[in-house]
Amino acid sequence: LSELEEIKTYRRRKAGRKPLPADLPREETIYELSEEERACPCCGIQRPEIGREESEELQFVPAKILVKKHIRLKYGPCKCTEFQNHEELPVILRAPLPPRIIPGSIASSGLLSYILISKFCDALPFYRMERIFKRLDIEISRSNMSNWAIKAASACEPLIELMRQKTREGPLINMDETTVQVLKEPGRKPENKSYMWVTVCSDQERKIVLYNYSQTRREEIP
Repeated sequence: LSELEEIKTYRRRKAGRKPLPADLPREETIYELSEEERACPCCGIQRPEIGREESEELQFVPAKILVKKHIRLKYGPCKCTEFQNHEELPVILRAPLPPRIIPGSIASSGLLSYILISKFCDALPFYRMERIFKRLDIEISRSNMSNWAIKAASACEPLIELMRQKTREGPLINMDETTVQVLKEPGRKPENKSYMWVTVCSDQERKIVLYNYSQTRREEIP
């Protein structure tokens, strides 16, 4: 009897660059030869087009800063006799402004989103963002960004509370803590350990991740 040799098959990943996502917008530039270059050197007739060679490169458009100006129209009193004798009616009316996360601030929701994502998702410190804005001729201090982050967190508190409630309704809660160092915390040395508690709740519809800072790991914290 002849011996049988088993050869295991496997899939090999194709070599080459991964194609760029098809849903990205495309800007096409067509390069063609001039009529003189296409002319046949023998008879002078234009050579026919027989196909195309296509290649792609990824273009990055730098961030664009613009000022969104809100103009509220004001309306004065009516000149009719009935209006003049009606003391309870307001003399001047203004068109209302849309609600803002931080009223009276220059920070729009788009700017706040960029700052918070850069800080907490991309680990970009405020002082570096300050330099980035300065290259765009925009003066935004790190103290302003820090204050905006605190006020944005306060504005999001109803959403965070809803996430806490949904977490308690879930079938399973995962929780763990990791040590962090906090500088210049009142009443504590920089060498003291602090803790960041992470709570994760998962179900079929959503995944909720909550962070809670604490100076200790006492049992009442979880």
